[in-house]
Amino acid sequence: MFPYAGEVFSLSSAILWALAIILFKKSTKNVHHLGLNFFKNGAVILIFYISAVISTGSFFPEISLHDFILIAISGILGMGISDSLFFKSVAILESNQIAIVLCSYGFFILILSYIILGETLTVLQFIGVVLIFIGIYFTLANKENYQYKNSTKNTEKKINGMIYGFLAMLAAALGVIVMKPLLNKYSFYWIINFRLFAGLLYLTFYLMFFKNKKEIIKSIFIDKSSFKYLIIATLIGTYFAMILWMLGIKYTKVSIASILNQMSNIFVFIFGIIFFAEKYDWKKAFSILIATLGTILITFGK
Repeated sequence: MFPYAGEVFSLSSAILWALAIILFKKSTKNVHHLGLNFFKNGAVILIFYISAVISTGSFFPEISLHDFILIAISGILGMGISDSLFFKSVAILESNQIAIVLCSYGFFILILSYIILGETLTVLQFIGVVLIFIGIYFTLANKENYQYKNSTKNTEKKINGMIYGFLAMLAAALGVIVMKPLLNKYSFYWIINFRLFAGLLYLTFYLMFFKNKKEIIKSIFIDKSSFKYLIIATLIGTYFAMILWMLGIKYTKVSIASILNQMSNIFVFIFGIIFFAEKYDWKKAFSILIATLGTILITFGK
């Protein structure tokens, strides 16, 4: 492998995931957030299954019922509930607000690890938590985020979008905590497959209770432009970014790979300016940088 391969893979993963989020945001203009998640999960299952067969040499892994249930719960939380809430959040928020939402993931991982796994909180990690809350405060307090017609109504909508996002990160973090003990027992490809499948089954069951379920599914294909963005975002974010993330961890230190992966928060902000012509100001930049620093301290302040 070429020099600094791990660093290149990790940074590339961050860029691709940030780009995928922006493309998903473009899709939400015409595609219902549940339909978007349904397509995202279903479209890559076959690709990951083929990858799993090639990498492991088997068509189905030997797995206990207990572990299968844990992975299924993780998939429902992460690929079903979390991603649906996140896409609803993405449809509402600007890119700088989405970046702050992403930063809260590390906070929830830390809190849940403390509660469920009994991991301790260090001084640096506590400082990281404080920095994330400062970043969230600057984002919510920035009046320029709400300077539109019907300002009060728009403020409520943006706050609801942030709440959806934080709940999404909470569900995602809980899903990771549930499957954490299984990561060293099974191929990563098989775990992704089972999580995607569980998330897809959950969405199928959940959609049955919607009177407009047919319209939700039709929204995936009704606009050619949105469908194009959805296909590209699914391939980039759900498959290629994930593969590059794995390669980054393999070919460099986990600490270095994780720091570079956190750069996705900043790239989301940058791509928002490029693709949506969102206004830039120092408060937005500061809130993202301070929250990203907080995430890094939480991750490596052990």
